[in-house]
Order: sequence, then C-alpha cells, then structure tokens
Amino acid sequence: MGTLNAGQEIDDQCTKCKLLLAHTIVAMDGESVIKVECNTCHSVHKYRGKKAKTSRAKSTKKTAIKVAPFEQLIAGKDLSRATRYKISTALAQDEIIDHAKFGLGIVTHVMGDNKVEVEFSEGSRVLVHKR
Repeated sequence: MGTLNAGQEIDDQCTKCKLLLAHTIVAMDGESVIKVECNTCHSVHKYRGKKAKTSRAKSTKKTAIKVAPFEQLIAGKDLSRATRYKISTALAQDEIIDHAKFGLGIVTHVMGDNKVEVEFSEGSRVLVHKR
C-alpha cells in the first residue's frame, strides 16, 4: 500500500452515510491515520480502519458485485426525459436524473433515510431526496 500522507484518499466506513466510501486523509499521527473527510457527504470523523463494519475485500467476496460502467447503465435509456434533480423530488431505482453539478446520472440504489446512490460518469454519489 505504501506510505500514507494527509490529502491522499483512503476507504473507510462513513459514520454519516453508513457506507464504505472514499475519504480524504485530513490528520495523521506519524504513520497512523487519525481523521478523514468523506468525499461524498464531507463529514469529518475519526478513521475507523479495521474497526469498520465491512471491507471492500470482504463485501466483494460475499456478494460478487461487479459495478457496470456508467455508459452501460444508461445504454438504451431516453436521456431527454431525465428528471432535473431537486432535493425535494422523490427518486426511484433506474431513474435518470440531471444534476446541476455532476450532470446526467442513474439511480442505482434507493437507501433508507431519504438517500439514493446515483452513478455519474465520474463515479458514484449518495444524494438526498424526498425532503
């Protein structure tokens, strides 16, 4: 894995999103990661590392989930009917959205707590809906 430094990305269980997501290291003590910032919701929390509920290696072995590239997910969809993203709009699985910052995306997972996971061309994001 190499030496870690502040500013680098590392995977950790986000305490706010409740998902294993990419984080940016914000504080270190020698070679130990102390605090991280979630790249999705931007909350800062202690690095949980091995204390996290799941790890990517374990989850991919158990479920064997293969993430399809964005282009494959939207292939054959009518992009002209994309829903303009608003925090108040209720979104559904496989719905195409048009986000002001991230562009076109497709809802890949409807989560509890008024959140959805959306795949964009530059990666997956957790968004809030129905508020």
